[in-house]
Amino acid sequence: MNLFRRNFCLLLFVPLLSLAAQEGPNHQHVGRVLDWTYRHLVVSGRPSAANLEAAKTEPRILFHLAARNLHREAASSDQAGYAPENDLSAGIGESAFVIRKKPPLRRDWSVSLGAGSVAPNNFPAKYSFDINATPDCLNDYVVFALNVAGVTNGQANIVGVNRLYSGPGGICGANPNINWAYNGSTSGGSVLTSPVMSLDGTKIAYVESAAASAIFHVLTLGPSAGTVTKAAAPTANGSCLAASSCLKSVTFSSTATATLASPWVDYQTDKAFVGTDDGKIYKISCVFKCALNSQPAVLWTFNLPVAGTGGAAATPNGPVYDFPSGHLFVGDQLGELWVINAKSAATPTLAAGPVMIGGGGCTAAHPPGRTGTGTDCNASGGSFGIPDSILFDSNSISGRVYAFSGNDGTAGASAVVAQLASDLTGLVRVHVGRGSVGNITTDVDIHSGDFDNKYFDTTPLAAISTSAAQRLARPALLSTGLDSPLTPPWTQLPPALPLAIQRPEIHVLR
Repeated sequence: MNLFRRNFCLLLFVPLLSLAAQEGPNHQHVGRVLDWTYRHLVVSGRPSAANLEAAKTEPRILFHLAARNLHREAASSDQAGYAPENDLSAGIGESAFVIRKKPPLRRDWSVSLGAGSVAPNNFPAKYSFDINATPDCLNDYVVFALNVAGVTNGQANIVGVNRLYSGPGGICGANPNINWAYNGSTSGGSVLTSPVMSLDGTKIAYVESAAASAIFHVLTLGPSAGTVTKAAAPTANGSCLAASSCLKSVTFSSTATATLASPWVDYQTDKAFVGTDDGKIYKISCVFKCALNSQPAVLWTFNLPVAGTGGAAATPNGPVYDFPSGHLFVGDQLGELWVINAKSAATPTLAAGPVMIGGGGCTAAHPPGRTGTGTDCNASGGSFGIPDSILFDSNSISGRVYAFSGNDGTAGASAVVAQLASDLTGLVRVHVGRGSVGNITTDVDIHSGDFDNKYFDTTPLAAISTSAAQRLARPALLSTGLDSPLTPPWTQLPPALPLAIQRPEIHVLR
C-alpha cells in the first residue's frame, strides 16, 4: 500500500467530511443519507480541485468521492481490486451491477408493511448515523413511504425500521424493529413517490397525492411511536416542541397529483423541487432548516412549455438539480427532456429543450398525443416517455446527461439510452432493445440503468433492457464503453436477476 497516497487522500477528505458532521464538540459523527437522489447525481474522475470544490456545496458529490477514493487508496497493493463504490453504498434501494460469484441469496428477515407497499419504481431511504463507525443498530434506519392513505390508529404510511443488521450472523439480534410508524397524510392521500432525508437524519420530506391535489410534507421525527397497523399522529405544525414530532405541510397543487416526480432537496439553499402530473414544476422553500413551527412555502411554478394546445399532458419525472449551474433537469412522459434555470427565487426560465428522446416517432414540435400542433402526431406504440429521472454526471469538464425511454419510434429497436451535454447539445442515441415498436405488447418501459465501477475511469454504463422475450422472464444487463461521445456497439452480458420485487413486505437479501 502506498501510505503517502492514502494519507494524502485522507487529508483531502477529512475537512470536507467534517462539513457533514453534526455540530458541537460531542457530536462529531458523520451521517450519510442514501435516498433516490444519490444515484441520479454522480461525479466521474478522481478528486480533482474542481470536484472537491463541488463537494463543498453538494453532499451527494462529497460522499460519491469519499466512497470511491478513500476505499481505493485503502486497498492493499497486493489485492486484485478495491472496494467499489456501489458495494459501499449498497443498501435498500441501491443497485450494484457487479458480476461476480456469490452464495445464493437468502432472506435474512422480513417485516410486514400491512396494506401498503413502496410504489413501483420508487425507493425507501436509508440513514447511516456514522460512516466511520460500526453500523448502529439503533440510529441507522430505513424509512418506507407507502402507497396507501395513512390513518391515525390504523394503517401507517410513513414507517421507520431500525436494527437493520439482524438475522443469522447479524449484530442486531434476530429481528428488525419498527421504530416509528406515522399517519403521514393530511388529506386522505397516499405517497406515490420516494422520500428524501435531511443530512442529520431527523427529518423526512415527501409528497402526498390526494384525489386531485399534491401536498409537500416535512416530518420531524420524534420519540418512538406507533406501529404499522396502529399509526401515530405526528404533532401538527404550530404545536410542535423541540423534542416532539412535527408535520409541516403546504399544498402546492389543488388540481393535480404527483405520481412520478419524487422531490429533490438542494441542501445548500434548503429548497425543494417537485412536479405534478399536469406538467408543472414547483420550487418550495423552508424544507429542513426553518425555525420551529414555520411553514414551507411555494416560491414559483413553472409550466413546461410543451407544443400544442391540448391532449396529453407533459407529466414530469423527478427533477434533478445541479447547484453550481442552477440548472434543473426534467424529463416528461411525452418523451422530452428539459433544462430550467431554477436558481431564481421568483422567475424561472427555460435554459434548454425540449429535446425529444422518446416520443414514439413524434418530435418536440409535434409531441405524441398533443393537439393543436399544426400536424398532430400519434406515437407508434406506447412507453414513449421518460419514466425515470435522468442521471447527471456533474464532472465540471465533461458533465453529461443520460436519459432512458422505451420508444423513440425506431422499428425493431425503439428502446433507447441517450447521452447529451448538460445544455442538451450533442445528442447520441444507443438502442438497447426492441422496446414498444413492433413488440407483442406496446407497453415496454425502460428504466434508468446505473454506472458500473469502471465508469469513473473508462466510462461504461449499465442499463436494463426490456425486449419482448426477456421481459417475460428477467431483464438483461447491457453495457458499453460510454466514452465521449457515446458510441455502439453494446454487448449483452448474462441475464441479471430483477432488481426489486414489489410486495407488501420488506426483504433484506445478502
